[in-house]
Amino acid sequence: MKRFALVALILIIVVAINLPHGALTEVGISPNILIGVLAALIIAGLVSNQNLGIIALVILAAIAANVPPEIAANIGYDRDIMLAVLIGLVVLPFIARHLS
Repeated sequence: MKRFALVALILIIVVAINLPHGALTEVGISPNILIGVLAALIIAGLVSNQNLGIIALVILAAIAANVPPEIAANIGYDRDIMLAVLIGLVVLPFIARHLS
């Protein structure tokens, strides 16, 4: 149950970070605080699970999903696809563990 809560919390924070900036400021939350919390959760997960590959992919996908749209267009990828990849990286291992 603790692992599910951690995965759900990370997923909620990742989605909240990718909301438009005005949506977060209306609620009174700074995206920088959420990024710090996400980094702390990822480091805690790294220490507890020692699964460096998935953690590194989640960090890279989070960075790629938060690149400004102009830079993403110049590189040639869509930020929404990177957000979907990020959600998949967080959710799919959890689902696979419970199905097997």
